[in-house]
Amino acid sequence: MYSMKRQDLNGDAPKEQQPTYNEQYHLELEASLRNQIDGLLLENSDLRSQREAEMQRHIENQQQHDDEVVRNMLLNPFCDLPTSEAAHTFGQMAILLTGDARWQRVSPEIHRGIMEKARLQDSINSKLLESMGKLMERPTPEAPKEQPMAAVQPQSCGEVTFCQRVKDIITKAATKNGQRMQSRAKGHERTYTFRIDAEAFCRAMDTLLREDASMLEEFLGGTLCSTQVGKVCFFIGRVVEMHVINDDNLQLTDLLFAFEDYYPNLQTVKTKLSVKECSPSQKVLLGVFRGLLNRYKKRE
Repeated sequence: MYSMKRQDLNGDAPKEQQPTYNEQYHLELEASLRNQIDGLLLENSDLRSQREAEMQRHIENQQQHDDEVVRNMLLNPFCDLPTSEAAHTFGQMAILLTGDARWQRVSPEIHRGIMEKARLQDSINSKLLESMGKLMERPTPEAPKEQPMAAVQPQSCGEVTFCQRVKDIITKAATKNGQRMQSRAKGHERTYTFRIDAEAFCRAMDTLLREDASMLEEFLGGTLCSTQVGKVCFFIGRVVEMHVINDDNLQLTDLLFAFEDYYPNLQTVKTKLSVKECSPSQKVLLGVFRGLLNRYKKRE
């Protein structure tokens, strides 16, 4: 009895009632908790990466949109400029916009567009020179003696053709050959002798119509019967300024009298004669015609 009370006072329980420590269980519990924590951290990391990827895609899409806007604003205007002017303007903008990220991204494509246009122009010029060379190599055909100088070409359209109209105008202009004319070009007064080789012009037109009718038809908008004042004056004005069959001092205004039978508004004629801008296809046509004029012009 005495020993039992002593046990109770000391608070000691019998050995079979004391909790036992299970080390294996605690290790497994700790590992399970760590796995759960690692899983949560990984899931959080994946979500963060996904949000970052979506944000990056949004930034890239916005950047592509901005680049497309800038490209559309600049590429076509650059390509519409003459090649030398486009290259000069591109160089100036490259200096001014050195720190602009959008310009840096789109400028290589703009530069490629300018260079592609330059290569196309070089190709056209090469073809022009090749065509002119072939024309110069052709033997000069003998004109039939019985054929009049300004013989009318057969006309399937039943109208006056472009070729006949320009030949008539140049033939009338040649009626002043040998006359002394007053020139006030560039503010300097001088006199010169009017001269234009109408025969060479007419023979060249006949050959152009015979050998390159499709090129001429394209220039005239699809019909050889076009006698629009703009087409006629543009062609004659550019031919006169070649100085192949006429005096270098000949002024376009001295030709106005030759147009009055066909186009009464001589102010319009004067304006149209002075148009200088040529498309690539027009340059090719005029280059071919220059070769024909050189073939037929009178040798002095």
